[in-house]
Amino acid sequence: MTTHNNDISPLIGKLSAVLDQETKLVRSGDFDGTFGLQAEKNELISDFHYQVSQLDEQSKSGLADAFEDLNRLLTDNMSALAMARDISSGIIKRVADVVNGPRSANSYGSNGMKPTGPLPARRGIAVDKGY
Repeated sequence: MTTHNNDISPLIGKLSAVLDQETKLVRSGDFDGTFGLQAEKNELISDFHYQVSQLDEQSKSGLADAFEDLNRLLTDNMSALAMARDISSGIIKRVADVVNGPRSANSYGSNGMKPTGPLPARRGIAVDKGY
């Protein structure tokens, strides 16, 4: 069975709209909004792959402009998602560095002075009974 251009064009339009919406949401930082698009996007991509596999070469060449536009949207979408991933990875690394970094003294010893030098990386309450 051969699929004609007019059969896949609406699908390309729907997929393009979802990709564009997801890209805008990612760029605006609305990651919760992107979660609602995932099922629809995955279904559209699956349908797209299937329908393209059913096209003859003449139909594929007739859709070259639509494929080029879709490719541009996919590239833009992947770029936005990669940037968001890099930003979130950087934030997670900075938080881990702060949590695991050197600790400063927040208590005083029996001599009334803050201890000098690095403190052990233990948590808890220290009580100095050297009165």
